[in-house]
Amino acid sequence: MLSYATENYPFNFHPRCAHIKLCHLMFADDLLLFCKGDKASIMTLLRAFSTFSKSSGLKMSPGNSNAYFNGMVSANKEEILSVSVCTPKKEGGLGLKNIQQCNIAAVGKLVWWVYAKPDKLWVQWISHVYLKGTPWTDYRPTADSSWSWRKICQGKEELKQGFNQGIWYVNPTEYRIRNGYNLMRTAKPKVEWFHLVWHNCAVPKHRFIAWLVHMNALNTRHKLKRIGVSDSSLCCICEKEEETIQHLFFDCEYSRKVMGRQRNACRLEYKFHRPENNANEIRRMMTDRCLHLIKAPIHRTDANWLKKICQNEGA
Repeated sequence: MLSYATENYPFNFHPRCAHIKLCHLMFADDLLLFCKGDKASIMTLLRAFSTFSKSSGLKMSPGNSNAYFNGMVSANKEEILSVSVCTPKKEGGLGLKNIQQCNIAAVGKLVWWVYAKPDKLWVQWISHVYLKGTPWTDYRPTADSSWSWRKICQGKEELKQGFNQGIWYVNPTEYRIRNGYNLMRTAKPKVEWFHLVWHNCAVPKHRFIAWLVHMNALNTRHKLKRIGVSDSSLCCICEKEEETIQHLFFDCEYSRKVMGRQRNACRLEYKFHRPENNANEIRRMMTDRCLHLIKAPIHRTDANWLKKICQNEGA
């Protein structure tokens, strides 16, 4: 699947792997992906990996994944890293919109007008001044075209896979900016901890910290010392062991006491181990606990409703 993607979509091999066309290595359950440091190549790899996940049911663990860069300017690295931030919360991101892609999707409305609204005065002017009988699908702007017109033509190229002979693939009678944005975005599998982290009753600050934990992006002392920001890597609470995410939330003496009190208050017989293993287990225990606290018999309709809610939470 990766080989097919690299041959049929925009992709540049890593400079030291291009001569043998190598883009990945696998060992047991570990996978290494490498390519040239440009956005098009990375998006091709992510798109192929997303297709594989949907087909096989195997999902990537964000907390155990890392990205490494070398010889790239900061602007390119920030653009690539923003892909994880500008991702829906259900897929492990922060739910922010990619401004550049939003702008292209908005320009797509003008592209659609040229295809489907020939009676508009603006489209008639464009057809007379620029197109001059050339089919819109095949048109390429000339060097003396205005900046705004070149940007519209660029948006047409970005969204060309969504147009088939001028017919928008979602709805033949209408183009929506939301659909254009989703076309450019690479969908990822839904993460299991979505409802646990982004619960409406949680404090916003706590939600963000929990998101950083699951993304393995929390700046613990262990990480800060490794990059030369902190002099010590010891836990700021117990000052006995290195302050990693695992230690800070699960192995530290103070954290164990807090977790123990929460466990006793909720009457849960479960030992917390790692963040990626807790989401489904906590959801299951709380559901069982709610069912246990309901003393009266439950009507079949209510039972089916509660079962459906639990299944959606785990989906």
